[in-house]
Amino acid sequence: MTFVPLLVGIILGGSSWWQALLTFTWTAAFFSFHAFGLWAKARMRKRFRAPTFTYGSIAAVGALALVIKHPFLLSWALPFTLLFSVVVWQVIRRNERSLSARLSEIFASSLMIPVASSLGSHPTTTKTLVIATILIAAYFSGTVPYVKTLIRERTSSKWLRASITYHFLGLILTTVSFALGYLHLLVAISWLVLLLRAYLYPTWSKRREKEGHGPLSPAIIGVSEFAFCALVLISVVTNFN
Repeated sequence: MTFVPLLVGIILGGSSWWQALLTFTWTAAFFSFHAFGLWAKARMRKRFRAPTFTYGSIAAVGALALVIKHPFLLSWALPFTLLFSVVVWQVIRRNERSLSARLSEIFASSLMIPVASSLGSHPTTTKTLVIATILIAAYFSGTVPYVKTLIRERTSSKWLRASITYHFLGLILTTVSFALGYLHLLVAISWLVLLLRAYLYPTWSKRREKEGHGPLSPAIIGVSEFAFCALVLISVVTNFN
């Protein structure tokens, strides 16, 4: 979720050295935020204060360099500030797994597509960036209920229905968009795969539990998601080539 939108933006906008600085800055910001989350959980103990401010300072310097060279980036300050304010507030409340926090993180990360593209060697059209951002944000938003059906809410039929319904609607919308000529067939196929995974993985996990093997481990879930994520990335990039 942290780097896929960046990669999509770089591919769509063409690579440049400024995107390298953006990647470095975004990575430092990610480390700072991760350390901040640990700091908040540890009730502000000194152990996590240093990495929070160290990485944060590095990210601030990188962001300042980018803004000085490309002042138009300041136009993104408001949406990023609003989204991260929600996340920070929920982290402070030790409720970082809430739906609002997760979705705010996803939307903020997805905005890196137009930001990265704008720093590229051949920035693409607004229409392309809007579609790409929506597709990536929609995919990662779907991972929220999907992962819940496998870990914290694996006994909840409500979350399973929500996950399957969400991915089914995604399949319908992408299929209709393909039929109308707005999206590539591979995008619709990727959502068919995501729908199947939203049903089959929880089913597989429950079967394992019944057989006494325990539910699917986070490692299996996470590693397999790399493949699904790669499929979505390829489908989005293919859509504009």
